Amino acid sequence: MHDGTTGVDVTVVRDRVIDRLRGLEPGEVAWLDGPFGSGRTSAVRQWLSAESHTARWHPSAPGHADHERSAPDVIVLDGGTAETVEAAIESLAARPQARFVVIASGEWPKALRAAGIRPSTVITGRTLRFTREEIHALGRHRAIDLADGDLERIVETTGGYPLVVDAVIHQIAISGQTDDDVLATGCDRAVDVISRRASTGKISRGLWENFLVAAGAEDLTPAAMDVLDGSGPDGPFALRAMLDAQILGPSSRRPMSFGFPPPLRRAFRRRLSIDVASARQLELIGAAVAVLRGHGLVADAISVASDPALRPLLLDLLRDEWMRLADVPASVVLELLSASSATDLSAELLVAQARALIDIAQLGRSVPVAPRDRQVAQRLLDRAERAVEEESRGSSSAEDVLAVITSLRAAEDRSAGRIEDGYATLQACLDRPPTNELAAAIVRLQAGLTAYACERVEEALTHFIDAGADATIGGDPRMAALAADLEELMHWIVDDTAAWWRHISLGPDTLPDRGTAISPTLGIARAIHTVDMTALQTLLSQPGLAIDDPLAVSLLDLQGRIIAHQVLQNSRIAAQELDLADAALRGRRLSTMEAYNIILARAELLLDAGRPEQAMAVLDAAPPSIDPINDALVRAHVQLALGDYAAVVERLPAVLEPVGGDRGRFAVMAHLLLFLAYRQLDDEEAADRCLEIALVTSGRNRLVWPFVRMGLDELRTIIDRAAELTLDDLSVAHVVRLQSVWDKLNVLRAPVNLTDRERVILEHLAGKASVRRIAADLHVSANTVKTQTQSLYRKLGVSSREGAVNAAIRRGLIPARSSATGGPHRPPG
Repeated sequence: MHDGTTGVDVTVVRDRVIDRLRGLEPGEVAWLDGPFGSGRTSAVRQWLSAESHTARWHPSAPGHADHERSAPDVIVLDGGTAETVEAAIESLAARPQARFVVIASGEWPKALRAAGIRPSTVITGRTLRFTREEIHALGRHRAIDLADGDLERIVETTGGYPLVVDAVIHQIAISGQTDDDVLATGCDRAVDVISRRASTGKISRGLWENFLVAAGAEDLTPAAMDVLDGSGPDGPFALRAMLDAQILGPSSRRPMSFGFPPPLRRAFRRRLSIDVASARQLELIGAAVAVLRGHGLVADAISVASDPALRPLLLDLLRDEWMRLADVPASVVLELLSASSATDLSAELLVAQARALIDIAQLGRSVPVAPRDRQVAQRLLDRAERAVEEESRGSSSAEDVLAVITSLRAAEDRSAGRIEDGYATLQACLDRPPTNELAAAIVRLQAGLTAYACERVEEALTHFIDAGADATIGGDPRMAALAADLEELMHWIVDDTAAWWRHISLGPDTLPDRGTAISPTLGIARAIHTVDMTALQTLLSQPGLAIDDPLAVSLLDLQGRIIAHQVLQNSRIAAQELDLADAALRGRRLSTMEAYNIILARAELLLDAGRPEQAMAVLDAAPPSIDPINDALVRAHVQLALGDYAAVVERLPAVLEPVGGDRGRFAVMAHLLLFLAYRQLDDEEAADRCLEIALVTSGRNRLVWPFVRMGLDELRTIIDRAAELTLDDLSVAHVVRLQSVWDKLNVLRAPVNLTDRERVILEHLAGKASVRRIAADLHVSANTVKTQTQSLYRKLGVSSREGAVNAAIRRGLIPARSSATGGPHRPPG
């Protein structure tokens, strides 16, 4: 039996949802907030039947008549006009002890707010979504036994949207199949239900047309959804309601953007071609593009305009907004421009095409860039220069085009190893910076990347700060985010405690992932800072930056990954990554800084491998570094391993004196090395003084990594000695933190011997399988699984499923991704 309003099957009672209404006491108010077709009305009817409540519905409808009584104990407001809301308020005034249930999307009705009526229970569209278990139960009700793979496909197809789930299950019951055609037909049936409601006037025609245009977009940002939703009264179709209900899922094309599952999106597109005439379609899409562009949402405008007939409109958009395309996936820009004839491409579009090929700021730019793409980009820039010469040289727009061309040429110089030449070109360009903020941001961004490659870190920091300000003023949030990420990286390198290390210690939410090419590198840096082993394992399971331009940033990412592997005591894997990098760098011209960073990483790995003599030989063969403190710290660490303690205490203080307390991370590491050296020289007073300085500096910033870098045995010595010192509260708390880190790291070096059965159970636990499911898969009793699980917990030194999974990830027993995939990890072969 179907609810005539929503088309959702109401014969399968979802206790998870109904229980929320069962707790409603007389006089209390519940709000069911979800999009049309989310089963809100069905849930209310099921609750009324299960609890034998009497109800009065506003507005009254044939499907609700069986619940209406003259003295109801439940008042239901199911959408409706302002008059309907007033009628419901009057009913509630006559029956103040009645339970009041409001079915409305998006926002609490203003008339209820004015009357002082507020909800005590809120059931959102997220709660109303079908779970895998509920989809399975619905299938069983229709005599369909769905396998795990079928359930996964249905969830991916429907997003858990009840109206679509019901239609898909109905279609599977008819055909007996779960292939793509059957799922697509189910999606079409669901969209047809909504279309019929629009055709009867239950939904305004204009709202339905606009919704079809938006629903067919590849993806949209929340800001674009708000723009396209408008402020009309027809909230049930608001895109935001779909997003809040998690029916719209994250896009793989763009960060912070969302879209319908592809099969459902295609169903909406098919319905658009049925319900709306071609001319009207183009009119609607053109209007959507215009309004999104007017709000600066260029990538969203392109996402909406997928019809080939709109290609001229999109080319105009790309030409006018050529400097604000960083948020548009590179593949989209290249597809649109490559399909156009050469005569259609202005100088601006030629530059946009080149940027999509080689500019790190462009979303989704492929790395590494193929040599052929670099050649294509240079030819495009040549054509753009000629076009400017022929058309409008001397105008302000022409000067902006030439400035961006200059920046891209300089980027190619950097990629080819002509770093000083590239930086000189960019500095000359910035002597008379472009008047357009976005053009200036592009030039400053490239100048910062090149300055960093030249070891001018402070200059790079200034360029990135200026680029972020220009991009913000110019209205390009993606470029501003990239500049902010690069600025943070420079603070990390400079080690400015106040500007970065102290800032990051406030918590992981302080510095969110901005979705730029640099964000993963920052994620590793942050996790290293606090020695967050679970985060490090997760980040290392993802591919690192390719060894490509900007090379200095790629090598910084490589260093971060090597350090992360060292933290997790996987030096062998770190050495493999460095060997792969050496192979990728063969034949590349490196700057002094780039070459030196590789040498430092090699020396650190040799030290970890117990070969300090070879580590010192590598350092002695290195070129001189502009920044001597890094070199001094690594050398002191090697000298400590060689037993040359006098050299450590003689060398480090002189290196530390010029920088004072400005470089917190390095200062902490230096004082820890001095502590260990003085102890070996039996100077306990000097050793304790150095340890106190290290603890005070690091405790203020929650800085853990330098302590871990000393080695586990040395960290044990540090913790034990710190317990005997008189310390301030922050330092004492930091020692407790260090003890916790030592405990976790110590677990990693203790071998764990698991039986084959325990390994299988561990993978099922990581896949979030229940004990009953594990028992069924292994053909044993649930008690046997529980016994084997407890044995597994004892071996890992944990007491819970979550603890077992995290411990197994840290030990490398299972990959980090298996805890997030929703199913057990299956090793290859």
